[in-house]
Amino acid sequence: MTLQHPEHGQATLRRQWLRDATLGPRLAEGVDCEAYRRFINAHVYFWPTAGRAAALDRFEAGREQVVLSLPVAAVLSLGVPLLGSPINAGGVFARQPPALARRRHPGLYQPLAGMREPVAEIAIPGGLPPGLPWQITPPR
Repeated sequence: MTLQHPEHGQATLRRQWLRDATLGPRLAEGVDCEAYRRFINAHVYFWPTAGRAAALDRFEAGREQVVLSLPVAAVLSLGVPLLGSPINAGGVFARQPPALARRRHPGLYQPLAGMREPVAEIAIPGGLPPGLPWQITPPR
């Protein structure tokens, strides 16, 4: 997904890299890799804190990256649905043994307002709506 901004120009959101060999053993029963990849890539993700966002600097090290920030009040005023997950459900790492991993499935995402567990990531289904006032924070 590519975003345009009158002041910041263009920003391209990256797709999640979810390899079958790493993802498959970490999925809940009945969820297949391709369906989960489609689900994950149909959302735009945000970290609830700046510290979590800064940790992404190490991914795709050869590619310039920035952090987009959104004013929550503007998002809510547009009626954009916000979903929360108690884990980074798109982050599947080989260093975490499958037996210890929390199983990934679309049901991890719940309306943010009703979350009972701490929120690890926030998702907007279908992408960012036009007119949403985003800002760019340069990488650290």
